[in-house]
Amino acid sequence: MRSCLVGIGGMAVEEMQDEIEIVKAPSDKRQYEVLHLANGLRALLIHDPDIASPAYSHEGADAANIGSWSRDDRDSEHLCEDNSDGSEESCGEEDEELTGSDEDEEEEFRDGTNSGSEKAASRKGPDRSHSHCNHADGECVGNESHDEIYNENEEELDGDHRSGVAPTKKAAAALCVGVGSFSDPRDAQGLAHFLEHMLFMGSSKFPDENEYDNFLSKHGGSSNAFTETEFTCYHFDVSSRFLKPALDRFSQFFISPLVKFEAMEREVQAVDSEFDQVRQSDGCRLQQLRSHTADSSHPFHTFSWGNRESLSEPISRGVDMQEKLLGMCKEHYLANRMKLCVLGGEPLETLKAWVLEFFGEAREGGSERIFFPLERALWEAGKIYWVEAVKEQHNLSLTWILPCLEAAYLQKPQDYISHLIGHEGAGSLLSLLKAKGWASGLSAGIGDGGFERNTAAYMFNVSIDLTVLGLSKVRRLRCMLFGFSFVQIWSTVPWMPALYQIMHNVLSICAKRNLFCSITLS
Repeated sequence: MRSCLVGIGGMAVEEMQDEIEIVKAPSDKRQYEVLHLANGLRALLIHDPDIASPAYSHEGADAANIGSWSRDDRDSEHLCEDNSDGSEESCGEEDEELTGSDEDEEEEFRDGTNSGSEKAASRKGPDRSHSHCNHADGECVGNESHDEIYNENEEELDGDHRSGVAPTKKAAAALCVGVGSFSDPRDAQGLAHFLEHMLFMGSSKFPDENEYDNFLSKHGGSSNAFTETEFTCYHFDVSSRFLKPALDRFSQFFISPLVKFEAMEREVQAVDSEFDQVRQSDGCRLQQLRSHTADSSHPFHTFSWGNRESLSEPISRGVDMQEKLLGMCKEHYLANRMKLCVLGGEPLETLKAWVLEFFGEAREGGSERIFFPLERALWEAGKIYWVEAVKEQHNLSLTWILPCLEAAYLQKPQDYISHLIGHEGAGSLLSLLKAKGWASGLSAGIGDGGFERNTAAYMFNVSIDLTVLGLSKVRRLRCMLFGFSFVQIWSTVPWMPALYQIMHNVLSICAKRNLFCSITLS
């Protein structure tokens, strides 16, 4: 690790750079750098040459001192900031909805697939989602799911969008804090999700609660956030010229949030609306059943969504909810628990200077990660729960509790088992069940959500879509699954290297197509 002192605004900030190995596809033109700030915050900086950055189009420009927006834009910016009510009218613009996803369709649930966020209530401002439900197709409903983010507001981006010209990619940033719903107090369940909402309600530097939303909306951007069991993630995208002022506003979420008392009732209603939206989701209902039946001494046994009852009822008992929100923020929103990612068209040195300037003031602390070990069985053994589905479907879901496999993320042992049980070809369990007319589909694996992957355990799930006939054969299906799994897994050991080679070839194809980038810290 190397360290040096960097002067930012007359203030010396220690910067530590980790020695890293970056593995990326040959076609990946982006540049990467990992930054470790003195306060403990870590940041991944990504320079994308395809993102328009007009301020850096001239050779020899001093990248560290040139802003990414024009003089006219700065004047407009100041006019907006000087307006006491933060309204868009003072900037000569009319209020517009954010350019985030308008998809409202609820995704169907299937255990063992990727997890995603449920769509929040439709409202002016960002879509703050709470993520923990699984979906059959693995899409993240409340989040950007594409590797590259493109601007959809053509008329707002400086004439960059002309007839016949491809849309300009937007700049973006995301910050994850290592605390989530597992840290909710028992007398205020849903507090972490509530705090996620409240951080959008203004800061000491930008006190107007609509400032952040209006700024992004005015400049072709959008924002979102979601709360998981062990982390909370905030992210935004914006026209590339306005990345710096957007980062300024974004950073204040984590430095000086106001958590306004007068905004609390509105945000309780917003949280409650999100909960109402998923009441008829079979996936979320099943997840809450798992939580309700879990060991009462573990954070699994909690109502992580939160609603009006769980967040307002404590107030009637004299609980100071504003103090609880501020307490959670002060205790957990610390630099060592923050991971930041910034994507822009500016040079890495410029992105680095901005991160040091805006996030160097985040409070130090949080060097110890929060763990939630299992001290005894999470569920009572031998239980079968029959749940009436909202949608017309029959599904058998079986879950195995595995130890936390985070340390084995390079080896991914669970993927071997998932590949064997989830195989659909000749001789597979699914082919047998289809031949009997008992099932129409099967998936197996560990979902990406916080309830499936956390420091307490990893949940390996097998989900079988049953026919009407298969519904009457549930107990026999369980025996077949256990027998098949035992025979397949143990008989596979001699040719495990061959299976590894097959899976390796698939990943190699992904790498050649630039579908992922791996960054290993040393």
